[in-house]
Amino acid sequence: MLGYRRVTVLVLLCLAAFGATATQRAYLHDDSWIVDRNALLDAGVPGAKTLVSTGYWEAAQGAAARVHEYRPMLMLTFLAQRLTTGRDARPMHAVNVLLHALACVLVLLVLSRKLPSAAAYAGALSFAVMPSHAEAVAALTGRSELLVFDLLLGAWLLLEGPVPGRRLAAGAALFFAALFVKEHALLFPLFLALSDWTFDRALPWSRERRRVHAVLLAGVAACLLLRLGVLRVPFGGGEPYFTDRLTAALTVSRFAFTRYLWPSLTGQGLCPDFARPLIPDSPRGDLASWPPLLVLGALYAAGAAALLRRRARWAFWLCAPSVFLLPTAHVLAPLDTIGAQRFLYLPSLGLAAGLGAAWARAHASRPRLALAAGLLALAGQAWACASFASAWRDGLAYYETVIACNPVSGRARAAYGAELLLAGRPAEGDAQLAEAVRLAPGLALPYYNLARRAWDRGDTAEAARRVAESLERDPGSPDAWTLSALIDQARGRPAETEASLRRALALAPWSPAANFNLARLELASGRRAEANAHLRAFARFAPRDPDAPWALRVSSDGPLAPSAGPAEPLH
Repeated sequence: MLGYRRVTVLVLLCLAAFGATATQRAYLHDDSWIVDRNALLDAGVPGAKTLVSTGYWEAAQGAAARVHEYRPMLMLTFLAQRLTTGRDARPMHAVNVLLHALACVLVLLVLSRKLPSAAAYAGALSFAVMPSHAEAVAALTGRSELLVFDLLLGAWLLLEGPVPGRRLAAGAALFFAALFVKEHALLFPLFLALSDWTFDRALPWSRERRRVHAVLLAGVAACLLLRLGVLRVPFGGGEPYFTDRLTAALTVSRFAFTRYLWPSLTGQGLCPDFARPLIPDSPRGDLASWPPLLVLGALYAAGAAALLRRRARWAFWLCAPSVFLLPTAHVLAPLDTIGAQRFLYLPSLGLAAGLGAAWARAHASRPRLALAAGLLALAGQAWACASFASAWRDGLAYYETVIACNPVSGRARAAYGAELLLAGRPAEGDAQLAEAVRLAPGLALPYYNLARRAWDRGDTAEAARRVAESLERDPGSPDAWTLSALIDQARGRPAETEASLRRALALAPWSPAANFNLARLELASGRRAEANAHLRAFARFAPRDPDAPWALRVSSDGPLAPSAGPAEPLH
């Protein structure tokens, strides 16, 4: 048994570190794309079918999205909350906190089976306030890390050792759900095989384990086939961050020590954005770039040898949780970012176990000193978590935090400029957008925001120039094509307007703005049947829009009363 007091203290520690995030109202960074602006979530139950048959980023950014991920189970949790708690971000943040608290209890349960009692509890407490978890808990899209962790630890608890039929069914169900939350769940069979080998001296094909692993591998195959059917590509992480594997290995090894391990232990160096050129590539000719790679390689080589030859438990905690970093470590496939601290959520299980074991050993020899040091460390880490997570309270605070740790991020500057404009600080907003263009001239976002800025102040010529620059850099943006259509309409170019709107709908058939404006154009030219279809789509994907009742009336062959005006894409 875990003990009521221990669980209570653990949950209270989680709340102390992250409870304040449940008061955060803002949708920031990826949250704004994936959750707030997602028309398929706004559509409610009618949008569910499209939601589960569409890529994770495709639903938010259209068919030209460069990152190919398939996470329907995660998206259904957001849909469930949109249906029950509405658009308020606070209940969604509260669910993230609860998922983290559940993860901490599961860590305590797992470690209690594998480590002495004191080590298990210390490890769970460490996991609860590990500073590198702040992004996973504070960002709504970090729910992918939290939910997949809970599902996989639940599956591990059910599927280790002798597994009767009901436990196999329950454990397999949790694993199958995890497969559709985040991609690294595909590696769970390898993790479980290492656990079998270490703790039960069993192999996946042994008589008592082959049924379990056969079911898991069948799930992996089914997931990959379904994923391929939906996305049409096996995997895709966007434009590769590195040009060659050796540069990737040298740079990522250094990054692992300075931006993963050090912040996890101290809370120093936390950052939600590592966009270029913040982390310079480590050239093969730079002698200082090799020690991190050699140390990391030697450490894991020694761990793998100890695990395979002697079933050393310390080696399991070093190697097995780390397998979940492989998809984001530029080892299995290239990625468009060097990494993110939220990726550490599941792999940090091994670090928590190691810290718990180290503290228990220190406590056995010097109990008072170890207790005082442990309490001080927990308090410091909880403070670091709470301080960093507070950046998500609003857009200005978040992007100021991002820019403080990564002042050369063009994307962050562009988003910060948009937030400043919304906050009524136009001079500062314009300055940030200009800086974004200077830092990242190939990035489409700042040009799009500059186009919106010009459009809002009535400068059609400047808006047309800026939106053209945005589309030149990213011709797959539905919002940019919709804005281009509005500009063409204002300049009296109906053919160009319709072409741009159809281009937007080819990329994102669920775009409310493109459907609405194309319908108005079709009504004006007497194409009532075509307009009705687009009006119904608009009302389905934007049911709370003030024009939705008008659209439904007109699409039912009602009178052509004027609408409130054209619908525009968002910043």
